[in-house]
Amino acid sequence: MNFIDNGRQRPPRALIVEDDMTWETIWSLVLKEINPHFEYTWATSAKEAGTYLDQSISTGEVFDVVISDIFVSGSKTGIDLYERYREALTDRLIFTSGVDMNRLKKQVNADGSKIAFLRKPFTKDQCIKTIRSVLSPQPSDLKPPAKPTIQIERPIKPINSGLVWA
Repeated sequence: MNFIDNGRQRPPRALIVEDDMTWETIWSLVLKEINPHFEYTWATSAKEAGTYLDQSISTGEVFDVVISDIFVSGSKTGIDLYERYREALTDRLIFTSGVDMNRLKKQVNADGSKIAFLRKPFTKDQCIKTIRSVLSPQPSDLKPPAKPTIQIERPIKPINSGLVWA
């Protein structure tokens, strides 16, 4: 995975929105396992995360992945953060929560967005797999190459066959 800003290669960047600071060690270890140079910024509220996202958007130094708990400190939630920064977060966001997220998945992904979800408690391997899926386009996300079209201008007669194609 190569990450480039202004023509220069850089380490991957994450914004983590989580008010429970005991998760910081876990997320740090997960990110460092993916890439030892992974950089992350920690926010404990959607408001604080919004400040980091505004700065990121204005400087062009994007976060490659945003990991947000649904319920964080303050009056805004991770969902509010997504609603406010939908364009910047589409295909970069991973929601985490201890609650069942099936209804939320349908609501958030109804517009065609591809938001990933991790239900707490989750394993290190689940985290790594989910983050990698956000960082790397999946074959299903890529458009297949156009199939070449073959135009036959004259009938073909297969060799050693009585069949004639016309």
